[in-house]
Amino acid sequence: VRNSLATPSKRSNVEERIDRSVLLIFVCLLVLCGMSYVLAYMHGVLSYGQWYVDGEEVGPPPLTLLVSFLILYNNLVPISLYVSVEAIKLAMSTFVEADINMYCAEHDAPASSRTSN
Repeated sequence: VRNSLATPSKRSNVEERIDRSVLLIFVCLLVLCGMSYVLAYMHGVLSYGQWYVDGEEVGPPPLTLLVSFLILYNNLVPISLYVSVEAIKLAMSTFVEADINMYCAEHDAPASSRTSN
């Protein structure tokens, strides 16, 4: 009974929120790419074509078009956000350890921070 509880997560709430936000942004990216692909396909089907090609099928293959939209819209996913959060955590832990007012004279111990991964 003693050890039957689930172990708590060692990740912070900020990291969990960032993960959920990035997942939501990635889903939006896929939806946006799908909509762009459908609209580009409809434009290719509904347009009168290229009059100068004599009725030949011209245009990129469907998979190439989908990958092109993924590459175009990849700026939506903020990968640098994780790097920024880690840099802020490192700076804040340095400030905590360097703060003279957080020194405990009773135990003769300075403040220590254990937030780095």
